[in-house]
Amino acid sequence: MPKDMLLGVCVRVHQIKEQVRGKMIKRMGGLLAVLPGAAFADGDIADMLNSAAEGSKSGMKSALTIAQFVGVLFVIGGFIAAKQKKDNPQIKVSHIIGAVLFGACLIVIPEIIKRAQSQVGLTPVSVG
Repeated sequence: MPKDMLLGVCVRVHQIKEQVRGKMIKRMGGLLAVLPGAAFADGDIADMLNSAAEGSKSGMKSALTIAQFVGVLFVIGGFIAAKQKKDNPQIKVSHIIGAVLFGACLIVIPEIIKRAQSQVGLTPVSVG
């Protein structure tokens, strides 16, 4: 009987915890809904679109920087895997080559974009 009582108490505690958590989420959501910052929004839809465009422009630069960093990690990981290949038969040469090539492609993305712009006849713009 004590095991059943302990189980019942644990279930009740869990239910109370979930109820309190749900109430807190509702209260915080209501508080966020009435924040004064949303009431003072000035501008129109065009300003919202301009803001989104500026945000995407800075996000594009960040994404390219992150892609280059990930590319460097892939190349380094490929070389480390090549070094570990002799000790680990599960590492395949195709995986090593794929990692190095994929990393190299990620590293040169800004240069590819610049060359593609110049070939199409656009003025090359620095993206990185």
